[in-house]
Amino acid sequence: RTVRRALCPSADTVETPSLLTGRVRDADTDALAEGAHVSLVFTMTLVNRETGLRQVLRVRRATVEHDGTYVICGLQSDLHGTLQAERGGITTAEVDLKVDGEILALRSLSIGSALAPGRIASGASPPVAPPSPAQPGGLQRGNAKLAGIVLDSMDLPLADAKVAVIGTVTSTVSGPNGEFTLSDLPSGTNALAVRRLGFEPVAVPVELTVRETRRVTVHMRRAARALAPVVVEAKMDIGLTRVGFLDRKKATSGHFITPDDIARIRPRVASDLMATIPGFQVANVNGQTVIQPTRQVSGQGGYCVNVFVDRAPWTSLTPGDFDAAFPIGDVAAVETYAGNSVPAEFTVPGKSCATIVIWTRTKVGAK
Repeated sequence: RTVRRALCPSADTVETPSLLTGRVRDADTDALAEGAHVSLVFTMTLVNRETGLRQVLRVRRATVEHDGTYVICGLQSDLHGTLQAERGGITTAEVDLKVDGEILALRSLSIGSALAPGRIASGASPPVAPPSPAQPGGLQRGNAKLAGIVLDSMDLPLADAKVAVIGTVTSTVSGPNGEFTLSDLPSGTNALAVRRLGFEPVAVPVELTVRETRRVTVHMRRAARALAPVVVEAKMDIGLTRVGFLDRKKATSGHFITPDDIARIRPRVASDLMATIPGFQVANVNGQTVIQPTRQVSGQGGYCVNVFVDRAPWTSLTPGDFDAAFPIGDVAAVETYAGNSVPAEFTVPGKSCATIVIWTRTKVGAK
């Protein structure tokens, strides 16, 4: 309580008693990242008589001080969100953050070097090369390396797992001994994603630097086997009402594909559905099938698309994995929006993109 009052003198309340603090350093030099910006994105549940329960997206920001620390005050003590740092156009991964009853939550980050060639920060030993500029589509590159091994729940090597650092151009698959190596990665706090058919996907934070090859061990466990659901139409309507699909269909300017539409279109893959939606196009880029809006969104540098699955944001690991991620038999309904008409619950701060929302049969067909 004393620390909270010292750091947050005007935010000491019963409803929002928690604070988040940490230090941000340069991943390649260990210099304090003064001036970097830290953002926390989370949802709050609001209750009122008119709308009942609803989820509202909140964003809180802080600037890193001269001592390398940041503080975000006035938080709920049961918060779940993502944390990210940015400096000079270089960003960290969106790190999962939970505040589970703590008054003081701690999370430090490291961020890639923004030094000009030949310049060395005070106290740094070997010179480091600055990361390459962000690639088209917001993908980042750098000079860091990552090596590791993928194991199953019995600690046996797992081959043919797809491994990638989210937001980069590099990916690979694990070898027969479960080992993998990735290079050309941006320094700093990143997120490693691992997927393999029959196993639950895994995402783990990794701290990368050009000073050494970081190593990580990833454990995967088999996905729970579910029987194919038998869905009664009335039950599907109840599920679509519960997630707000039918209400938005009546009240918004989005485009909606219902279960009846899917049965009528009879798509082979999920991208076949997208080809029928105004405002979107299915393009072939370097032999990969990608989904693009037909026009740029004002304020954005390119043709960007945000994707949500059962209300959770989804990130593509590599171009062309849309159909692999969403087997058509799992898709119950789809809603899409132009970049300037996205409902608040599906907005992404700083990315006013065209938006695709996919609802799965598991979500809307459940009781």
